[in-house]
Amino acid sequence: MNKYQEALKRFYQGLPKEYKALGVCECDYSLLKEIAEKETPKKPITDVHSKYCPKCRSLMIYDYEYESEFTRCSDCGQLLDWEAK
Repeated sequence: MNKYQEALKRFYQGLPKEYKALGVCECDYSLLKEIAEKETPKKPITDVHSKYCPKCRSLMIYDYEYESEFTRCSDCGQLLDWEAK
């Protein structure tokens, strides 16, 4: 669990039950969840010819001319983990 996921968990657990029942802060929670997911490194999808972003399936994660891996997807900003098994 990264620091963003931990903060999201503390945020949600710290909300009073009345707020959760009313859906108050639901928009903030959704936004924080999106940030936490984007900041959690994900393994790129690779096949014989291409490398794709695991979130948006974009090809904009690898520079084929210089043979270098991007740390983030150029389209959606997803953090990438090239060393994941």
